[in-house]
Amino acid sequence: MKSILCLFMLFGWCVHSFSQDLNAAKTAFQNQDYAQAISLYNAYLDQVGEDTLGKGVELAEAYNGLGVSMVLTGLYEAAIPYLLKALTLNFSVPNQTNLNLAKAYFQTHQPDKGFICLNNAVDNGFVNLQKLNDKEFDDVRDSTAFSAIKDKIMQRIYPCLSDSSYNKFDFWVGDWEVFVNDQKVGDSHITKEDGGCAIHEYYSTKPNPYSGHSINYYNPMDKKWHQNWVGSSGDVSHFVEISSGYGVMDFMADNLDVSGQIKKTRMTFTYDVVQGTVRQYIQDSRDGGITWTAVFDGEYRVKE
Repeated sequence: MKSILCLFMLFGWCVHSFSQDLNAAKTAFQNQDYAQAISLYNAYLDQVGEDTLGKGVELAEAYNGLGVSMVLTGLYEAAIPYLLKALTLNFSVPNQTNLNLAKAYFQTHQPDKGFICLNNAVDNGFVNLQKLNDKEFDDVRDSTAFSAIKDKIMQRIYPCLSDSSYNKFDFWVGDWEVFVNDQKVGDSHITKEDGGCAIHEYYSTKPNPYSGHSINYYNPMDKKWHQNWVGSSGDVSHFVEISSGYGVMDFMADNLDVSGQIKKTRMTFTYDVVQGTVRQYIQDSRDGGITWTAVFDGEYRVKE
Protein backbone atom coordinates (compact mmCIF):
# COMPACT_ATOMS: atom_id res chain seq x y z
CA MET A 1 0.00 0.00 0.00
CA LYS A 2 2.84 2.39 0.87
CA SER A 3 4.51 1.59 -2.44
CA ILE A 4 1.34 2.40 -4.36
CA LEU A 5 0.93 5.63 -2.38
CA CYS A 6 4.51 6.61 -3.17
CA LEU A 7 3.94 5.97 -6.85
CA PHE A 8 0.86 8.19 -6.82
CA MET A 9 2.80 10.90 -4.99
CA LEU A 10 5.65 10.63 -7.49
CA PHE A 11 3.21 10.78 -10.40
CA GLY A 12 1.57 13.86 -8.91
CA TRP A 13 4.95 15.53 -8.43
CA CYS A 14 5.88 14.83 -12.06
CA VAL A 15 2.64 16.28 -13.35
CA HIS A 16 3.16 19.35 -11.16
CA SER A 17 6.74 19.70 -12.39
CA PHE A 18 5.68 19.40 -16.03
CA SER A 19 2.99 22.06 -15.52
CA GLN A 20 5.48 24.36 -13.85
CA ASP A 21 7.86 24.02 -16.80
CA LEU A 22 5.09 24.72 -19.30
CA ASN A 23 3.89 27.74 -17.31
CA ALA A 24 7.45 29.08 -17.20
CA ALA A 25 7.68 28.76 -20.99
CA LYS A 26 4.35 30.54 -21.42
CA THR A 27 5.48 33.33 -19.10
CA ALA A 28 8.67 33.83 -21.10
CA PHE A 29 6.59 33.94 -24.30
CA GLN A 30 4.21 36.51 -22.84
CA ASN A 31 7.21 38.61 -21.78
CA GLN A 32 8.44 38.43 -25.40
CA ASP A 33 11.61 36.64 -24.31
CA TYR A 34 11.33 34.24 -27.21
CA ALA A 35 14.82 32.76 -26.92
CA GLN A 36 14.06 31.77 -23.31
CA ALA A 37 10.63 30.52 -24.35
CA ILE A 38 12.22 28.25 -26.98
CA SER A 39 14.55 26.80 -24.37
CA LEU A 40 11.77 26.22 -21.84
CA TYR A 41 9.31 24.75 -24.36
CA ASN A 42 12.05 22.36 -25.51
CA ALA A 43 12.80 21.42 -21.90
CA TYR A 44 9.14 20.68 -21.27
CA LEU A 45 8.83 18.52 -24.38
CA ASP A 46 12.05 16.65 -23.49
CA GLN A 47 10.69 15.89 -20.01
CA VAL A 48 7.35 14.68 -21.28
CA GLY A 49 9.00 12.48 -23.88
CA GLU A 50 6.83 9.64 -25.07
CA ASP A 51 4.53 9.84 -22.04
CA THR A 52 1.73 11.80 -23.70
CA LEU A 53 -1.21 10.21 -21.88
CA GLY A 54 -3.64 12.91 -20.81
CA LYS A 55 -1.39 15.70 -22.01
CA GLY A 56 -2.87 16.36 -25.46
CA VAL A 57 -3.97 19.91 -24.72
CA GLU A 58 -0.69 20.84 -23.01
CA LEU A 59 1.39 19.26 -25.76
CA ALA A 60 -0.52 21.10 -28.46
CA GLU A 61 0.05 24.35 -26.57
CA ALA A 62 3.75 23.60 -26.15
CA TYR A 63 4.30 22.70 -29.81
CA ASN A 64 2.44 25.82 -30.93
CA GLY A 65 4.31 28.05 -28.48
CA LEU A 66 7.64 26.62 -29.57
CA GLY A 67 6.82 27.02 -33.27
CA VAL A 68 5.53 30.58 -32.90
CA SER A 69 8.58 31.55 -30.81
CA MET A 70 10.80 30.26 -33.59
CA VAL A 71 8.90 32.24 -36.23
CA LEU A 72 9.27 35.37 -34.10
CA THR A 73 13.02 34.86 -33.92
CA GLY A 74 13.42 34.09 -37.61
CA LEU A 75 13.88 30.32 -37.28
CA TYR A 76 11.29 29.66 -39.96
CA GLU A 77 12.37 26.25 -41.23
CA ALA A 78 12.82 24.89 -37.72
CA ALA A 79 9.34 26.12 -36.74
CA ILE A 80 7.42 24.19 -39.39
CA PRO A 81 7.38 20.67 -37.86
CA TYR A 82 6.36 22.00 -34.44
CA LEU A 83 3.49 24.03 -35.85
CA LEU A 84 2.33 21.05 -37.91
CA LYS A 85 2.43 18.93 -34.76
CA ALA A 86 0.29 21.52 -32.94
CA LEU A 87 -2.33 21.26 -35.70
CA THR A 88 -2.21 17.45 -35.53
CA LEU A 89 -2.91 17.69 -31.79
CA ASN A 90 -5.84 20.06 -32.44
CA PHE A 91 -4.40 23.20 -30.88
CA SER A 92 -7.30 25.33 -29.67
CA VAL A 93 -6.45 28.39 -31.79
CA PRO A 94 -5.71 26.88 -35.21
CA ASN A 95 -5.89 30.22 -37.01
CA GLN A 96 -2.85 31.39 -35.01
CA THR A 97 -0.95 28.23 -35.91
CA ASN A 98 -1.89 28.47 -39.58
CA LEU A 99 -0.94 32.14 -39.74
CA ASN A 100 2.54 31.38 -38.41
CA LEU A 101 2.87 28.33 -40.62
CA ALA A 102 2.08 30.55 -43.60
CA LYS A 103 4.84 32.94 -42.54
CA ALA A 104 7.29 30.05 -42.21
CA TYR A 105 6.38 28.62 -45.59
CA PHE A 106 6.64 31.98 -47.35
CA GLN A 107 10.04 32.58 -45.80
CA THR A 108 11.28 29.15 -46.87
CA HIS A 109 10.08 29.68 -50.46
CA GLN A 110 7.05 27.38 -50.29
CA PRO A 111 4.29 29.84 -51.33
CA ASP A 112 1.71 27.21 -52.33
CA LYS A 113 1.75 25.73 -48.84
CA GLY A 114 1.79 29.22 -47.37
CA PHE A 115 -1.40 30.23 -49.15
CA ILE A 116 -3.13 27.01 -48.08
CA CYS A 117 -2.30 27.81 -44.45
CA LEU A 118 -3.30 31.45 -44.80
CA ASN A 119 -6.66 30.45 -46.28
CA ASN A 120 -7.10 27.94 -43.46
CA ALA A 121 -6.46 30.72 -40.95
CA VAL A 122 -9.13 32.91 -42.53
CA ASP A 123 -11.57 29.98 -42.65
CA ASN A 124 -10.96 29.46 -38.92
CA GLY A 125 -11.85 33.07 -38.10
CA PHE A 126 -8.68 35.10 -38.72
CA VAL A 127 -9.73 38.69 -39.56
CA ASN A 128 -6.78 40.79 -38.37
CA LEU A 129 -5.86 42.69 -41.52
CA GLN A 130 -3.11 44.52 -39.64
CA LYS A 131 -1.19 41.26 -39.24
CA LEU A 132 -0.99 40.95 -43.02
CA ASN A 133 1.41 43.90 -42.91
CA ASP A 134 4.03 41.72 -41.20
CA LYS A 135 7.32 41.47 -43.09
CA GLU A 136 6.94 37.75 -43.74
CA PHE A 137 4.29 38.55 -46.35
CA ASP A 138 6.36 41.10 -48.29
CA ASP A 139 7.35 38.67 -51.06
CA VAL A 140 3.73 37.73 -51.84
CA ARG A 141 1.97 40.99 -51.00
CA ASP A 142 1.42 41.98 -54.64
CA SER A 143 0.17 38.56 -55.76
CA THR A 144 -3.37 37.81 -56.89
CA ALA A 145 -3.69 35.07 -54.27
CA PHE A 146 -2.78 37.48 -51.46
CA SER A 147 -5.29 40.07 -52.72
CA ALA A 148 -7.97 37.36 -52.80
CA ILE A 149 -7.28 36.51 -49.16
CA LYS A 150 -7.56 40.18 -48.16
CA ASP A 151 -10.85 40.39 -50.06
CA LYS A 152 -12.12 37.31 -48.21
CA ILE A 153 -11.26 38.94 -44.88
CA MET A 154 -12.99 42.18 -45.91
CA GLN A 155 -16.11 40.20 -46.83
CA ARG A 156 -16.04 38.50 -43.45
CA ILE A 157 -15.61 41.81 -41.58
CA TYR A 158 -18.00 43.79 -43.78
CA PRO A 159 -20.44 41.32 -45.39
CA CYS A 160 -22.74 44.11 -46.63
CA LEU A 161 -20.08 45.39 -49.05
CA SER A 162 -20.30 42.28 -51.21
CA ASP A 163 -24.06 41.67 -50.97
CA SER A 164 -25.94 43.26 -53.87
CA SER A 165 -29.06 43.69 -51.73
CA TYR A 166 -27.21 46.37 -49.74
CA ASN A 167 -26.10 48.26 -52.87
CA LYS A 168 -29.47 49.09 -54.45
CA PHE A 169 -29.63 52.57 -52.94
CA ASP A 170 -25.99 53.53 -53.60
CA PHE A 171 -27.07 55.89 -56.39
CA TRP A 172 -28.29 58.30 -53.69
CA VAL A 173 -24.92 58.52 -51.92
CA GLY A 174 -23.10 61.82 -52.42
CA ASP A 175 -23.02 65.55 -51.64
CA TRP A 176 -26.02 67.20 -53.25
CA GLU A 177 -27.80 70.50 -53.73
CA VAL A 178 -31.58 70.03 -53.84
CA PHE A 179 -33.71 72.03 -56.27
CA VAL A 180 -37.46 72.47 -56.77
CA ASN A 181 -38.57 74.20 -59.97
CA ASP A 182 -34.91 75.05 -60.59
CA GLN A 183 -34.68 76.91 -57.27
CA LYS A 184 -32.32 75.63 -54.62
CA VAL A 185 -34.17 74.59 -51.46
CA GLY A 186 -31.57 72.64 -49.49
CA ASP A 187 -28.39 70.64 -49.16
CA SER A 188 -28.08 66.93 -48.58
CA HIS A 189 -25.01 65.03 -47.42
CA ILE A 190 -25.49 61.29 -47.86
CA THR A 191 -22.87 58.71 -46.94
CA LYS A 192 -22.55 54.95 -46.83
CA GLU A 193 -21.60 53.92 -43.30
CA ASP A 194 -21.26 51.02 -40.88
CA GLY A 195 -19.38 48.70 -43.18
CA GLY A 196 -21.74 49.40 -46.07
CA CYS A 197 -24.79 48.25 -44.09
CA ALA A 198 -26.41 51.69 -43.77
CA ILE A 199 -26.86 54.95 -45.66
CA HIS A 200 -26.94 58.09 -43.51
CA GLU A 201 -28.62 61.27 -44.73
CA TYR A 202 -28.28 64.79 -43.35
CA TYR A 203 -30.59 67.37 -44.95
CA SER A 204 -30.82 71.11 -44.24
CA THR A 205 -32.62 74.09 -45.77
CA LYS A 206 -31.84 77.81 -46.04
CA PRO A 207 -33.00 80.39 -45.19
CA ASN A 208 -35.66 78.37 -43.36
CA PRO A 209 -33.87 76.71 -40.41
CA TYR A 210 -35.07 73.16 -41.01
CA SER A 211 -32.93 70.04 -40.85
CA GLY A 212 -33.39 66.31 -40.65
CA HIS A 213 -31.60 62.98 -40.59
CA SER A 214 -32.42 59.57 -41.92
CA ILE A 215 -30.87 56.16 -41.67
CA ASN A 216 -31.55 53.86 -44.59
CA TYR A 217 -30.90 50.15 -44.44
CA TYR A 218 -31.73 46.78 -45.92
CA ASN A 219 -33.46 44.44 -43.48
CA PRO A 220 -32.70 40.76 -44.27
CA MET A 221 -35.74 39.70 -42.23
CA ASP A 222 -38.29 41.10 -44.67
CA LYS A 223 -35.80 41.59 -47.55
CA LYS A 224 -36.78 45.24 -47.91
CA TRP A 225 -35.14 48.62 -47.61
CA HIS A 226 -36.28 50.89 -44.77
CA GLN A 227 -35.86 54.59 -44.05
CA ASN A 228 -36.22 56.08 -40.58
CA TRP A 229 -36.51 59.87 -40.79
CA VAL A 230 -36.50 62.48 -37.99
CA GLY A 231 -36.90 66.19 -38.74
CA SER A 232 -36.33 69.30 -36.63
CA SER A 233 -40.05 70.17 -36.72
CA GLY A 234 -40.86 66.95 -34.87
CA ASP A 235 -41.81 65.02 -38.00
CA VAL A 236 -40.92 61.32 -37.99
CA SER A 237 -41.46 58.64 -40.60
CA HIS A 238 -40.73 54.99 -41.11
CA PHE A 239 -40.72 54.21 -44.81
CA VAL A 240 -40.68 50.66 -46.15
CA GLU A 241 -39.69 49.64 -49.66
CA ILE A 242 -42.59 48.68 -51.92
CA SER A 243 -40.56 48.23 -55.10
CA SER A 244 -37.06 48.82 -56.44
CA GLY A 245 -34.96 48.38 -59.53
CA TYR A 246 -31.84 49.72 -61.15
CA GLY A 247 -31.69 53.39 -60.14
CA VAL A 248 -35.15 53.32 -58.54
CA MET A 249 -36.24 53.02 -54.91
CA ASP A 250 -39.94 53.30 -53.99
CA PHE A 251 -41.05 53.67 -50.34
CA MET A 252 -44.36 53.85 -48.49
CA ALA A 253 -45.14 55.09 -44.96
CA ASP A 254 -48.09 55.88 -42.73
CA ASN A 255 -47.72 59.36 -41.22
CA LEU A 256 -49.67 61.92 -39.24
CA ASP A 257 -50.73 65.14 -40.93
CA VAL A 258 -50.86 68.50 -39.12
CA SER A 259 -54.39 67.74 -37.88
CA GLY A 260 -53.29 64.42 -36.39
CA GLN A 261 -54.98 62.29 -39.06
CA ILE A 262 -53.20 59.30 -40.59
CA LYS A 263 -52.11 59.71 -44.18
CA LYS A 264 -50.16 57.54 -46.54
CA THR A 265 -46.94 58.89 -48.02
CA ARG A 266 -45.25 57.48 -51.05
CA MET A 267 -41.64 58.52 -51.72
CA THR A 268 -39.85 57.56 -54.94
CA PHE A 269 -36.19 58.10 -55.82
CA THR A 270 -35.16 57.85 -59.48
CA TYR A 271 -31.60 58.12 -60.73
CA ASP A 272 -30.90 59.78 -64.08
CA VAL A 273 -27.70 58.09 -65.20
CA VAL A 274 -27.16 60.58 -68.05
CA GLN A 275 -27.55 63.76 -66.00
CA GLY A 276 -26.15 62.26 -62.79
CA THR A 277 -29.13 63.58 -60.83
CA VAL A 278 -31.68 61.98 -58.50
CA ARG A 279 -35.37 62.87 -58.45
CA GLN A 280 -37.22 62.62 -55.14
CA TYR A 281 -40.97 62.59 -55.67
CA ILE A 282 -43.28 62.54 -52.61
CA GLN A 283 -47.07 62.10 -52.71
CA ASP A 284 -49.69 61.96 -49.94
CA SER A 285 -53.01 60.12 -49.82
CA ARG A 286 -55.76 60.70 -47.27
CA ASP A 287 -58.16 58.10 -48.65
CA GLY A 288 -56.06 54.98 -48.11
CA GLY A 289 -54.14 55.21 -51.37
CA ILE A 290 -57.03 55.73 -53.80
CA THR A 291 -55.98 59.24 -54.80
CA TRP A 292 -52.64 60.97 -54.46
CA THR A 293 -51.44 64.55 -54.19
CA ALA A 294 -47.87 65.59 -55.00
CA VAL A 295 -46.22 67.41 -52.06
CA PHE A 296 -42.56 67.47 -53.11
CA ASP A 297 -40.76 67.10 -56.43
CA GLY A 298 -37.06 67.75 -55.94
CA GLU A 299 -33.93 67.20 -57.98
CA TYR A 300 -30.62 66.29 -56.34
CA ARG A 301 -27.69 67.76 -58.24
CA VAL A 302 -24.08 66.96 -57.44
CA LYS A 303 -22.58 69.74 -55.34
CA GLU A 304 -19.79 71.56 -57.16
